[in-house]
Amino acid sequence: MGASNVLTAYALYAGKVPATSMQLLAYMAAVSRDDDARPWFGRGHHALAEFALGRGRNGPLTRADIKAVERAIGPLAAAGAISTDRKASLRRDGTHTARYRLHLDTPHVPQETGDDTGEPDRPRPPETGHDVPRNTSARPPETVPTSPG
Repeated sequence: MGASNVLTAYALYAGKVPATSMQLLAYMAAVSRDDDARPWFGRGHHALAEFALGRGRNGPLTRADIKAVERAIGPLAAAGAISTDRKASLRRDGTHTARYRLHLDTPHVPQETGDDTGEPDRPRPPETGHDVPRNTSARPPETVPTSPG
């Protein structure tokens, strides 16, 4: 797994991020693959809370445990050690983990959020699938018979 990634992460970011953040980065680098040209971590905040921070050993993880992970991720993103490669979104199996790209060669410099192409935004494709709300106006109203008197 990522033994050389861990060494590279320590060489580049140790002393530049808080110790708790470095714990997360070391775990992320340890479980990433050394031979990936663009190493990434996608196991989620629960794995970081449990394995990197040692939370949840005496019971289930709490919201406070996940908040601790979120607080520790902030300095990593600010230092350019990680960036979000895929945002978290709810999946059919109930998970919602983000995928983080690990920047172990040079720190990541975030790009400007503005669109400088000058082209108009493309329209989004229509939603499809079982979770799209039905247009109720397309159905005729139901008539409920009333009982006489």
